[in-house]
This record gives sequence, structure tokens and C-alpha cells, in this order.
Amino acid sequence: MDNAPLCSIHKAAMNTPPQPLLDAAARCPDPEAVTARLERLAEAGADLTAPSLREILIPVLCSSGALSTWLIRHPSEISALTSPGDLFTPLTAEILTRWYHEARRPEAEPVADATRALRRMKYRAFLQITARDVALHRPIPETCAELSLVAQVACEQALRVARAHVEAQHGPALTPEGAPIPFVILGMGKLGGDELNYSSDIDLIYFYGQDEGDAGALTVHQHFKKISELLSRIINEPTEDGFVFRVDLRLRPEGRSGPLCNSLASAESYYESWGRLWERVAWLRARPIAGDLALGAELLQRLSPWIYRRTLDYGLLDKIRALKGDILQQRRAAQTLGLARGVDLKLDEGGIRAVEFSANALQLVHAGRTPALRTPSTLSALDRLWAAGLLTAEDHDQLAEAYLLFRRVEHRIQMEEERQTHRLPTGPRLTSLARRLGYDGDDPAGALTAELNAHRAPVAQIFEGILDQGRAPDAAPDGEEADEAMIRARLLLSGDDETRRGLLYEIGFADPSQGVHLLDIASRHPQSPLSTRGDVSQRRLGLWLLAALLQVAEPERALTHLTALIGALPAHGFQISLLLAHRRVARQLMEIFSASDFIAEAIARQPALIEVMAESRPVGDPAARLRARLAEGPGLDDPEARLEHLARSRQSLLVSIGIGDLAGVISPTEAEAALTGLAEETLRATLALAWDMMRPRYGSPPAARWCVLGLGKLGGAELSYGSDLDLIFLYEDTGESDGERPLTCQEWYTRLVKRTISLLSMPTGVGPLYEVDTRLRPGGSHGTLVTTLGRFRRHHQTHADTWERMALVRGRPVAGVPSFMAEIDEALVDYTYLRPAPADLRAEMSRLRRRMEVEIGRESEGRYNPKVGRGGLVDLEFIAQALQIEHGAAYPSLRTANTREALRALGQAELLLDGEGLLAAHTFLRRLEHRMRVVRGRANPELRTEPISLDRLGRRLGYRRDPLAPEGPAPGAALLHDYKTAVDYVRHRFDRLFCSEETR
Repeated sequence: MDNAPLCSIHKAAMNTPPQPLLDAAARCPDPEAVTARLERLAEAGADLTAPSLREILIPVLCSSGALSTWLIRHPSEISALTSPGDLFTPLTAEILTRWYHEARRPEAEPVADATRALRRMKYRAFLQITARDVALHRPIPETCAELSLVAQVACEQALRVARAHVEAQHGPALTPEGAPIPFVILGMGKLGGDELNYSSDIDLIYFYGQDEGDAGALTVHQHFKKISELLSRIINEPTEDGFVFRVDLRLRPEGRSGPLCNSLASAESYYESWGRLWERVAWLRARPIAGDLALGAELLQRLSPWIYRRTLDYGLLDKIRALKGDILQQRRAAQTLGLARGVDLKLDEGGIRAVEFSANALQLVHAGRTPALRTPSTLSALDRLWAAGLLTAEDHDQLAEAYLLFRRVEHRIQMEEERQTHRLPTGPRLTSLARRLGYDGDDPAGALTAELNAHRAPVAQIFEGILDQGRAPDAAPDGEEADEAMIRARLLLSGDDETRRGLLYEIGFADPSQGVHLLDIASRHPQSPLSTRGDVSQRRLGLWLLAALLQVAEPERALTHLTALIGALPAHGFQISLLLAHRRVARQLMEIFSASDFIAEAIARQPALIEVMAESRPVGDPAARLRARLAEGPGLDDPEARLEHLARSRQSLLVSIGIGDLAGVISPTEAEAALTGLAEETLRATLALAWDMMRPRYGSPPAARWCVLGLGKLGGAELSYGSDLDLIFLYEDTGESDGERPLTCQEWYTRLVKRTISLLSMPTGVGPLYEVDTRLRPGGSHGTLVTTLGRFRRHHQTHADTWERMALVRGRPVAGVPSFMAEIDEALVDYTYLRPAPADLRAEMSRLRRRMEVEIGRESEGRYNPKVGRGGLVDLEFIAQALQIEHGAAYPSLRTANTREALRALGQAELLLDGEGLLAAHTFLRRLEHRMRVVRGRANPELRTEPISLDRLGRRLGYRRDPLAPEGPAPGAALLHDYKTAVDYVRHRFDRLFCSEETR
């Protein structure tokens, strides 16, 4: 029998998409197009059998014809959509660089090969980004940041190839001293702000270090011009594989007519002599993205006085109004000529440009004197302007929500055919777009248009209000009495109780009567700005504070803290005058009182900290700033004054870190590093104070070889707000001290440690410095408080339990004699990594983990513990510590006390194949715990699921209800979903490592 017909039937069946996929395609907004794309994918040989493709592939095919075409050409890439773990893992520069190198061919010509490999990397990345966007509904800022990262990596790799090519042909460009001349690429606009679209141009400017030097037969400028031309071509030129990004170089000095690249000196001369306002606006969003990043930072530093003027120039707002007018005139002219139909999300009134210009205008006016406002990101700028009191919470939320809505719609337009457009389509294409965005009903296009218009109108109004500020916002405004917020504030200040209760109920007070009671208490203080008996200026300040109270996210919390602050104001303090001089600070104070119990309570204990907000000083290096302050403090003869000065100085810097953290000026990771550095310097200062207090009577020990070992979060440089200090005190000394009442070294160091712990935990005018935990020392709470190095060695060689070895993984010398600290470091490597891991290590760690989860985590429905609970941070710490102990002898890169660094090193060593996913989960959980601590000021806070408090926490973490899906999850629900996804993922990996015999 001839089998040919059967073979043909079998082949046809193999090339038919599975029925579940066809059924899902029939239900999507564009069923005909998606069904056709599925059939072409099947014909190309793509494996469409994975069950997860129904939820992931169909939205991708529905949203992007360009990616559908690419998948048909590269059907094997469909595998990227079949692993939920891969989709959960955010892209990193390391992943993208690996994909680029995997696509390269060693035998090919380098420039052509790099051109092809970059395009393969780009589309592979865009497939994952699009899937995460349309199927997993990741936040818009995350999508924009990943798109920007693709551009950044592409620029870096293109520059490397271009520079190598030019140097191979013409020789390197060298300084007169023979050093390579550096070159940097600056990203501008959306790339500079980490906010790229799916089909954005990338705005680039090229700079090199200097014109003096040697470049063979070329001048230095000619050398870098050739590099600039080639790298632009590698990225920009369309090939059969597509393009990476369109490159726009028109923001360079002199625009289209200017040189393709510039030396730092010529750039500085141009901008200082000829730089125009629109160029200053462009440079607000500049960021070094590739090449010599230090050179880019140097250029930004040099141009900083030109970009950010220290004098307040409100005439700038008129010039920005003129810029806005020019843009609108060009837009209307194009409409008149029939060249621009439909709504332009970017350029029309109240669109994307209006949001960006709102942030830019306030940055230009204020960032010269408030460096914390300097950020290239639009959303980050809005957050910082809100935190600085320059935007109300209502205006901030309106601008941010509109921006996210506009960007999501813009993305859906651009991802379809990779077209650079910001205009809404018309007719059936608008209906299709609306359906892909989730609008149903009889008129989805009309619903989408109405939604956009509902956001454009208030954005336009806010922007106009900013441009109308022809006066400093710190001054009393003309027409203030007619301002609605001020009218309502006046009613709160002097209205009858019923009126005040009604106002407080309107703004969200759960107990308006208690709010009235707090207002009455606050009004009785002699210095109170809420007293109706105060002078005119005091009453004006009271109105400012209450007007701000009416606009914050959590007014009940803010009023509670305001009442406490007013009760703590000194009789003749300067705080009232300071707030009167800076209305911005008064508004900022209320925003902080609404956002953070931790900072608010610190300010109530030390009202002089209000000055920290007025300074608007960057966080910088808190440890160095503390050392400088202590050098100017009381002398050796007044220990009590020294401790009080240390406590107040530390508290001031702690509040500075917290304000920068809330404002987004520093990331949670940077905040942890700053808090750790501050704690280490405080510990050293306290030890020095204790030593000085002992020296007059007991003298000093003979050799003074001592060290303090930090463990836990202190050892891992991961301290947060309210963290205690896990410490072990070690020494190696014999004999007696040389004082009038000599002590043995054991007695002397024991007294030193007791006094240090007492000083750290002693109440001061602003509370204790730190709580100290010494239970991780040899023998635990029953062991001696100080231990010799010899005894420490013997204990860990013969008696130490598994948990003690685990604790040493996160151990690090943080204070002491440098030579002895180095010796301790070596000992830690011996005890922790070089000894063989015990056979029952994982079993014992698993037992300890389950016990912690039950006895400390104590989770229940609606109460979760991001640290100790199921799948929490401790799971990640145990995963890292187990593998560090097992492999640290062979892999020195694993010997780190920081969990984040350990997970990264384990992934790079291929000892943890899902390291990127676990690293992403760690970042999420640390950020969550960190934000909960700065809000509540408590160690180990619980995540509770009451909708109101959960929504507030979600908003502080950047979650917002999707304007396109009003029935979709609220911020708190979205946060809780991500939390459960993260802990499920972590616990699954934990169980695989600790509970599966296959991994042993």
C-alpha cells in the first residue's frame, strides 16, 4: 500500500495549530489576523504544544504584527514564551550581553556580524518584554526601563565593535602621555530617562575626552568621527534582519549642522556661550549610557551650573510657555494642511509633552538650589517634586496616572508594526486598538477616546497652573483667600465643630471627631500656628499646613504627627520662622507626616530636623558627614554631651536618608548602604566614647588588638530603618591595662563592651542609638560577652552548630584595629568556606527554616511576613548560604556577606541556574520590607491585607490602578498578587534545593 497519502495527512496535522490555541485566537480582539499568524507559525515548524502558550502567545500575536513576523522567521524562539520562570525574570545587561554573544559567529566579518547579532538580540528581548507587558501586565515603568536597557546594551556593543574597527585600520587615539582617549555616548530624552517606547528613536550625543593627542594619520576628531559614523550605522541601518533603533543626533551642539562628535572642552564652550533654553530642557534628561561613563559624569558635572541655575528665575516659565506655543502652532499647521489626523498623545494639549514639561519647568526653576530634584526620569521627577512640596499629592497623582495611561496606549500603537507614531488611529483601526486595550461594549473606540480626554483636560490645567507661577511658591500668593484649599483650611482653623467634622470626613478621616479633638489640642500650644490667637504670620502658616493636610494621601496620620510636633515645639524655636520662609517645606512636612511614621516621630522628638528639609542637601556619604559633625562637637571632658551630640547628629542624617528614600532620590539598595555606613560610624564613635570614659581610671590594654564582627543585616550591608545590630566582640591580648586601677584584658574588654552596649541603647533626647543583639557569640546568651580569637577558633572548629556557621556567612569586621580585622577576615574564610560542608547541612538548614517560619513568621490568612514567612527573604538567604558553604572553597567569588551579591555570584558561577529570577524576587521583597519599615518604623513589619492600608502601601511602591482597566486590580491587590507570585516562586526553588535528593 502506498503510504504517501498518510504521510501527507500526518504532515498536514503537524502543521496545524492546536485547537486550544485556535479557540483562544477566536476570542481575541483580532481573531482573523491572529489565526492567520498561528497557521503561519505552525507551517514554519514552531512547537505550539506548551499549555502556557494560550495565555502568553495569543496576546503577543494579537498585539504585534512585527513580532509575529519575526517569530515566523525564527520559530525556535517560541521556546522563550513557554517558561514562566524566564518571563518572571527581568532582563539585565548580563542577559542581553549573553544573548548578543550567543548570536555572534567567530568566523564572520566583525562589523557585519555585530550588526546581525544586535538585531537578533533586540528582537529576542522585545519578544520577552512584549509578553511580560501584554500577557503578564507588568507596570509601564518596568517595560520602559527594559526597552531602554536594550538600547543601552546595543550602544555599548556597537561602540566596542566600531572602536575596534577604526583602531585596526588607523591605530588608536592616544593622549600626549600615551593613554587611550575616552569616548562616551550620552542618552537623551526618553532613553536618558529610562522611558523608551517600543518604536522610539534613541536620542544620542557623542563626546570624547580631548582634541590633543595622536591618532595616526587622522586627527583625534577625525578618529572619533569615524567611530561615531560606524556605531550609528550598526544600530540604525535597516538590513534584512531589521534595525536595532533609529538614531537621532539632532540634540548635539549646533544640531544637524554641528560636528557628529565633540570634545568635552568644545562642548562646554558651546553650551556656556550659545546654549538655548530648549537645550537646557533636553539636558535635564541626559544620562551616560555607554563607553566611558566617568567621562559622561564629568561632562554633566561641568555643565551643571549651566543646566541648573542657583538663582530662582521665574521668567523661565514664560519661555517654556513660548516653547509650548511653538509646538502647538506646528501641530495645528500640520492639521490644517491635512498632514496630521487624529489625536496626538504626545503633542496635543494635555498630552505626554505637557506632563514632561510640567516636571521640567519645576526642575529648571528649583533644581539649582535643590539638587535632589535632578533626575532624568519623568515619573521620578514627579515623585521628587511631590516629596519636596512643589506638587500637591493630587496634582502628582493626576500627572503620573495620565502619563502612564498615555504611555500604555502609545506602546500598543507602536508595537503593532514597529512604527514611530504617537497618533491615535481612526476608524476600524481605532476600534481594534481599543479592544486590544481591554475596551468592550458597543463603542470601544468612543470609550477609549473619552478616557484619554478625561485625563488630558486636568493635565493641561495643571501645566497652565505651573506656567502661571510668576512668583516664588514660598511667598504668599495673590488671591490666596480665594484659593479653594485655603478656604477649606480656614474652616478647619476657625469653623464650628460640625463643619470641621464634615470636612475631615470628606478627606477620609475614619474618626472625624477625633480629628477635631486633635485640632483643638494643637491650637492650645503657645507657639501653635493653629491657634486663632497667634499673629498674622503664624495664622498664615497654620492655613498653609491645613491646606496641605487636605491634599495628602493619609491626612489622619499627618494630623496626628502634626499635633505631636506642635506639642514639642520649643518656646522660642526657629522652626516657625523657617516654615514661614519656605511654604514648600511646610507642604513637604505634611507629605512626610502622611507617608512615614518613622520620620515623623523623629522630627517630633527633634523639631530642629525640619531644617534638613529646608537644606535640600543630597544624602552623600552619611558616615563621612557624621565624622565631620563629631569633629566639631563637645570635647573629651563631657561624655554626656558627646553622646547627645552623636545621637542628634545621627538622627539628622537618618532623617536625611529617609527623606531621600521617600522622594526616590536614592534607591532602596543605596539607602541600605547609607544606613549601614551610618551605623558603622556610630558604632565606632560609641566605642571611642566608651574607651575614653574608661581610660582615666583603668588605662588601656597592652596590645589593643580587638575587633567587632557585624553579622546579619549589618554584616551584609543591608540595614534598614529600625534594624538592630548583631555583634560579636573579639580580642587577642594578655596582661593588664596600664591605669591606676589595672584590669586583666578579659575584664577590660568586657567592661568596654558593656559600656558600649549601654551607650548604644541609652535613652537620649532623640531616643536610643541602636538595640544590640550579641546572642550569635560563641555559647550564645550563656557565653562570655567578649571572646579571644583563640577561643573563637576552637569553638568553631569543634563545637559550633550549623546555625553558627550560617551566621558567619554574613559576618564582616566593622570596627577595630585594621591589622586584627584583616586577621579575623582570614579566619572567617577558614571557618565558613574552607572546611568541608557537613553531610546533613541541607537537612539541618531545612529544619531550622521550618521552625523559624512557624515560631517567628506566624503567618495566617491576611497576615504575611516578607522576611520570615513562607518564601520570604530568609528562604533566599538560606538558599544562598547553603550554596556558599558548599562551594565557597572552590569559588572565591561566593565569599560575600551580602545576599544580593551572593545570588548574583552563584548565577554567574552557574551554581544556581535560576539566579536571575531569585535575584529579582530578592529585590522585590527587600524593596517591600524596606518601604514598610520607613513607613512604620518597626523591625520585621507584617504585610496585612486590609484594602485601605494595602492600597496605600501599593501606591508608595509605584502601583497604580490601570486607567485602561477600571475594573482591574487596585494598587494593593496588584501588590499582593506580585507578592504571592514572588514567594511562591522562591518557595518552589527552596523546596527543590532542600527537599529534592536530585540536587544533593
